[in-house]
Amino acid sequence: MPGLFASLVLAVPSIWIVDAAGGAGAHFVDLPTAVAAAAHGDTLLIRAGTYAPFSTTGKALLLRRDGPGPVLVTPTFAAPAGAFIGAPPAGSTFVVSGIRFAPSGLWSTSTTALTVSGPGFFLLHETECSGAQDASAGGVGLHVTNGATLRLSKCAVFGGPASHPFFLGAPVGGDALRAESGARVAADATSFLGGFASGGAAFGGAGARIVDAEATLARCTTAGGGVSEFGPYLSAAGDGVVASGAASVRVSGGAAHSAAGGLGGGGAASGFAASATGGAVVTVHDGVTLASAHPSGPTSGSTILGAPRLPTVATGGPPALSGGLSASDVVSVVFESGLPFAPYLFLVDVSAGYSTAYAAFALGEVLVPVPPAVVIEGALGADG
Repeated sequence: MPGLFASLVLAVPSIWIVDAAGGAGAHFVDLPTAVAAAAHGDTLLIRAGTYAPFSTTGKALLLRRDGPGPVLVTPTFAAPAGAFIGAPPAGSTFVVSGIRFAPSGLWSTSTTALTVSGPGFFLLHETECSGAQDASAGGVGLHVTNGATLRLSKCAVFGGPASHPFFLGAPVGGDALRAESGARVAADATSFLGGFASGGAAFGGAGARIVDAEATLARCTTAGGGVSEFGPYLSAAGDGVVASGAASVRVSGGAAHSAAGGLGGGGAASGFAASATGGAVVTVHDGVTLASAHPSGPTSGSTILGAPRLPTVATGGPPALSGGLSASDVVSVVFESGLPFAPYLFLVDVSAGYSTAYAAFALGEVLVPVPPAVVIEGALGADG
């Protein structure tokens, strides 16, 4: 009787090098090909160069700039669409670090630089997203949709400018961030600038437009795009934060962090620092600077000002390959701007999550699974 044999094959995540110049050790010269070939959990180290946009769904990867020099992902005439990342598997996070998604020059279509579509978890770290320029509608810098949960850290997001060549039409600047359809966005130390618009009846893009979605903007700078009007038209600059539908937005930070309306030119109205329509609510915590030249004031609609100032948490330690911190190294944690002697919970886990389970007694959202792997309890000092 023939013997029975069984074998167990374990899939080990691989590290691939992508180099547009085809340098030593490179596995790929083309980024879309590399992304398509990589398996779930793989890492792509991308060397300086210019690459075509990619589209991927159903797997989580780590895309990281490798070495000095910029990594630019830009549309071409052959591949005019922006980059797209969709629906990584449950329990995983798609990570992008140190990459610039932007047009390489003047572009003739309102291309979105990067679209993130859920469900699933995503992280952008030290990444730039810039919408393309167009005569009628500037491109969106970063589009988050379909229930995606996205965290941004130290990023820069720009809406594309819109400028009609003959000062006619109704050009609309692109939104820097557009989150909709149940998306959740948590941004820290990130800037959002809506696209500038010029022409006949011009409208600036929003710094952050949140539609039927949730957003927490901590220690961020958010500004609407300015406008330049040529003629007696009804033009308006963009708002720093725009919330509509069932949206909920929270803005926190210190005096160095702001929400600002775009500036109107040539008789156009300036934008609001924050505006809310329908059932949407924007909550601005104490300490954030609001700036607007609009004659009605800095905000419009259901905006809550002067909410209790939120504390901040800063971490430090040797950087890991992903650009974050390694759980195997010593990490320092510093609390700032808390209330004197206030109790705290420090929640730690190795995977991403999203919960409002602590909403009854905590300000802010929880971005780790509940219950988390580690819970540290304590009380702050007299200085908070």
